[in-house]
Amino acid sequence: MHQYYDFQFVLTFDLEEIKNMLIEAFRVEQEKKAWDLYQINYSRMDKDNFVPFDKFYNPGGTESDKTEDEILTEVRDMLVNFNFVRKEGDK
Repeated sequence: MHQYYDFQFVLTFDLEEIKNMLIEAFRVEQEKKAWDLYQINYSRMDKDNFVPFDKFYNPGGTESDKTEDEILTEVRDMLVNFNFVRKEGDK
């Protein structure tokens, strides 16, 4: 649903169709946001850490084999790389 469209048009559909349109609009908006984030990450990728967009953006999600500590360590490393936090021991 785009803010410039006349909402009266939507009211001609039944509730199931409206629900499906809203779900699809939300999915498309989320994918656009993910693409914007991917472009930022892409500028920092090289041949060793390249991730294609379809792996970066997986709307179905996947279960990870990683432990909670491994995931938290990866997140901390990302925050350090983006200069959001300092490494432990740095002043």
